[in-house]
Amino acid sequence: MTSTEPNEVDRSCRADQNIQAEDQGHRFGNFHNYYQFNPPLNRLELLEPVFQYLKQTSHRKRRRTEEQKEKANDDSFLYCDIGCNEGDLTIEMSKALHEKLCKPVDFVGFDIDPLLIERAEKKWKDKENKIVGTFKVGNAEKLNMPDRGVDMISLFSTTMWIHVHGGDVGLREALRRICNCSRQFVLIEPQPSKCYRNAMIRLRKMGRTELDVSNDRLKLRQNIEEEIDKIMNSNCFFRVQMDENDNGKSDPERTKWNRALQLYERSTDQGTENREN
Repeated sequence: MTSTEPNEVDRSCRADQNIQAEDQGHRFGNFHNYYQFNPPLNRLELLEPVFQYLKQTSHRKRRRTEEQKEKANDDSFLYCDIGCNEGDLTIEMSKALHEKLCKPVDFVGFDIDPLLIERAEKKWKDKENKIVGTFKVGNAEKLNMPDRGVDMISLFSTTMWIHVHGGDVGLREALRRICNCSRQFVLIEPQPSKCYRNAMIRLRKMGRTELDVSNDRLKLRQNIEEEIDKIMNSNCFFRVQMDENDNGKSDPERTKWNRALQLYERSTDQGTENREN
């Protein structure tokens, strides 16, 4: 996986976001001990249709740069998780990808919180056979990866924090960068509009400076899932249609907390029958 050295800190990310212990999680989404309340299985059990689709398409040949061929097994599935927290879900996703696709997996997890990355690295000290990976401090807005450098990028409960701190322009730019970095798939769990309001209320109750999550400032917020769809489409990524409902449309899998888990695929001249426009 090509990027910076494993322990290098994106200092601009760290300085810009000035994480304070009192705000832990409530201002940037870097909740400590998050997986004690939302274990990886809560999402993995909903992703079986996604894994099956990835398996069906895994035979497709994807171009790799000479540098990528030198640094990774050419048959490896390259996976990136943005907003990885302590790494629990990143690791379990990588294991599931290895099991379902029957191929080596090379992963990288990014988070803005150096302490969470340190914890993730410790959890991954016992390497899995046929799975290699690393965790790094970084964020979506300044993603340090080559164009089309990985097969799939995931954002679990991360879009709101990008949106709140970057505004509409920042969210568009972050998703554009993510689309550039993925050669085939992007998996997104967007936070709906009510999550923005809840984040502001939590800070108010804590007596901390509130976030400006107004619709005047964040114009994409009101219909955020549809707006993310539009942004992804404008970058040549389209929702993959899984099982159809009675209306002939596919409904994305939803978590127990009612958030969609939506797989997007880069548009190609083949396989368009499985994508929604």
